[in-house]
Amino acid sequence: MPGTSVDRQIIVEIIRFDGAIGEQCVLQARWQVLGGRGTPASVSGQPTLSEPSGGDYAALVAAQSRLLGALSLEIAGNPGDGALGRDDSGGTGEA
Repeated sequence: MPGTSVDRQIIVEIIRFDGAIGEQCVLQARWQVLGGRGTPASVSGQPTLSEPSGGDYAALVAAQSRLLGALSLEIAGNPGDGALGRDDSGGTGEA
């Protein structure tokens, strides 16, 4: 949109997102946050998250929804520490 400035851009690549009834649901993703004008990422991560799916389709979809929520929380980071996200080492991922 003309006249709109972008402070950060978040790029998320879903590598794997699957599950089956009575088995594990898995979400594997790669994400990075770019600064204004596409400057290098200050934070990034590549988590593999999993959760039991349960015994029916409703439970499978609920587990997948929780995995997406967990990915969102990882990207957002802990508001209390001022970080936008964490890398897999548990740090802030700052360059």
